Amino acid sequence: MVKLYVDFGGYSAIEKGNLIIQKENILNKEDFESAELGEVVDIYSKRGKFLGRGFKNPHEVRIMTLKMEELDENYIR
Repeated sequence: MVKLYVDFGGYSAIEKGNLIIQKENILNKEDFESAELGEVVDIYSKRGKFLGRGFKNPHEVRIMTLKMEELDENYIR
């Protein structure tokens, strides 16, 4: 699973309840670009704190859960 690290703006957005992380808030953009569309990715603070898990979209990550739980087609139903 791809691990993406966010800057302070991304971290702050999640802390405020925003579950969409924009590409510009991702620190390791190469890993973001290499992930397939719809792939499950984990989001971490730049200090390594787990923040959430979601799906990669073309220009963002949509966080589906703030827990380390499995995301699959059953989760979405």
